[in-house]
Amino acid sequence: MRIKAIMALNVLLLAFILWSHFEIDRLQPTGFAVSGISVGTEVGDIAPYFKAKLVDGTDITSEEIAGKPVIIYFFASWCPTCREEFETLKAVYPKYSSAVRLIAIDMDGDESDAAKYRDSMGYDWDFAVSKEMIIDYEALRASTTYIISKDGIILYKKSGALDKDNWEKALERLSNSLNTF
Repeated sequence: MRIKAIMALNVLLLAFILWSHFEIDRLQPTGFAVSGISVGTEVGDIAPYFKAKLVDGTDITSEEIAGKPVIIYFFASWCPTCREEFETLKAVYPKYSSAVRLIAIDMDGDESDAAKYRDSMGYDWDFAVSKEMIIDYEALRASTTYIISKDGIILYKKSGALDKDNWEKALERLSNSLNTF
């Protein structure tokens, strides 16, 4: 009886260690070093660590883009708000593309379809598929936007459309390393 209890306790301990290791690794903000701020999905938090597969087959991680502001936009090809915003971004983003990284995360989850959508619409920013990012960033609906500073701090989070003026302001502020919105 006592041996069974000790074995059960060891199994539980091992399960906890494995779970905590994988959970911590998924949310660890590698590449972002800001003390006193926790990892989360709200404005003011350090953005969760991410790794995504771009539709061109390469991987991108938050480590690779640390030091550069990024916009993460969760979309679906069937979403009319997303199409509207992408057309706005198509007009305004090229001016800021060297200073700000834009990553569109396809919530439908198919790399081939995401690549066809990007190419057919003529968009020239990164498109990726990542179920982990959808979960970790708590993207509950298409047209969810995260604007993240070069230090990895979430500056803005919203579901729903931004108009052209607000996209221009956001991109201008990010390109000038201004951390206010």
